[in-house]
Amino acid sequence: MSILYMKIEDAVTRLTDSKQVGPLIEQIVNNPEQMTELIDCMYVQGNWRLCQKAGWPLIRMTKTHPELITPFIPRMVAELENTDQHDAHIRNTVRVLQELDIPEDDQGRLYDLCFKFMMEIKYPTAIRAFSITILSRIAMAIPELQEELLSALELIKNEGTSGFINRANKEYARIQKEMKNRSAF
Repeated sequence: MSILYMKIEDAVTRLTDSKQVGPLIEQIVNNPEQMTELIDCMYVQGNWRLCQKAGWPLIRMTKTHPELITPFIPRMVAELENTDQHDAHIRNTVRVLQELDIPEDDQGRLYDLCFKFMMEIKYPTAIRAFSITILSRIAMAIPELQEELLSALELIKNEGTSGFINRANKEYARIQKEMKNRSAF
């Protein structure tokens, strides 16, 4: 049976790699009401593989169809507050959210969550790195947060993997540049 017009969970389950998501994305774009089913797949308790596979089309859709994901941002932020989540749920959620413009109503909660993820060494590198990007994007929109974020990045920018250090340094420099440009006016 073609992946097209399957139940979304069945289609996601059949994915074997991220290169196969095209037909599933096409189905959802043609039937946007099925987006809820895809989001539901991200948060099935105890099934981190389904979460990971559901993340594949979502990540691609952040570039091609972000308008289909945006209505689900409040739910995604709420899911991050669930302390029983497997790291895969957190990682895939922050990976998707780092690519989206976060609505003002969700920025405060998301900022607090990502700040915790970034600062606590118990979280895997990917979660911490994606959180840095989210924090930076929010701080660019809310200049009052920039000084606090710079101070936190200063504390952690030399710890962790080379990828984490690179991300921390890149966002540190970007925020510093923004602050310098803002103070020049």
